[in-house]
Amino acid sequence: MKDQRSKDSLLIALASIGGMLELYDFVIYGVFSVYFAGLFFPNNNNFISIIESYSVFILGFITRPLGGICFTYIGDKFGRKNVLILTLLIMGVSSFGIVFLPTYYQIGILAPILLILLRLIQGLALGGELPSAFVLIFETLPKKIPLAFGVVMCTLNFGVLFSMIINKILIVNLTQTQMQTFGWRIPFLIGGILCFISYYIRKQLYALKDFKQIKSKHRYSLVNLFLNNFGRLLLGIGLASIMAIFVVSIYMFMPTYLKEIVKINAQLVGNLVIISMLCSSLSH
Repeated sequence: MKDQRSKDSLLIALASIGGMLELYDFVIYGVFSVYFAGLFFPNNNNFISIIESYSVFILGFITRPLGGICFTYIGDKFGRKNVLILTLLIMGVSSFGIVFLPTYYQIGILAPILLILLRLIQGLALGGELPSAFVLIFETLPKKIPLAFGVVMCTLNFGVLFSMIINKILIVNLTQTQMQTFGWRIPFLIGGILCFISYYIRKQLYALKDFKQIKSKHRYSLVNLFLNNFGRLLLGIGLASIMAIFVVSIYMFMPTYLKEIVKINAQLVGNLVIISMLCSSLSH
């Protein structure tokens, strides 16, 4: 019994930590775009550059449902564990891609195009990570679903909180000019490194005997999904979109609005966002 509890706890932890890191990698774009918007979307009006940059952020949300559909199907066919390993690898590679991405002033229009491509890839990876983690828990731990889902959702929010803490550390230790030249790349570098570390850990643990015995229990074709469950698919996308609107508005756009438009001190804004995110995480 004790061994089973340990195994269940480890499974929940693996599902939670991977999702947390991928959400961190996904949201840091919105948190730090205020610093690099003009480097990829040059415009005489800084506000317009920020809006253009946020449009790319929204593209990542658009591809999330597609990632959920595709990777869930892959999970049905090849196993949830393989998907959870693959999505971490994809997210890590795309984060490193942003770290080393040249700006508009170096390679011209190719810079925003590559940035958009990397954001689309990140959206696909995150869209595949979360549903696969939830389905793996649902199939493997049917008696602990409420607890497991609560832990996963709380940990996901800690991914956003982690991005806010990194933002706070950087704005305290770097000047505005340093943030705009190289500081904004640091969070993506941290995210990429952590993703690859988690990828290695997941791969090693899933290779253990206990985890090899976990098999996907349901297999449905994509045709069956669209023909027989299209209404539920739209409902799921709609519910997820509602949550995403609040997250983007409160934790992504509002700090930028307060700093750039209302001209409130950046450190004060950072403190307020961290406190609100901590309350949101614990409430799950």
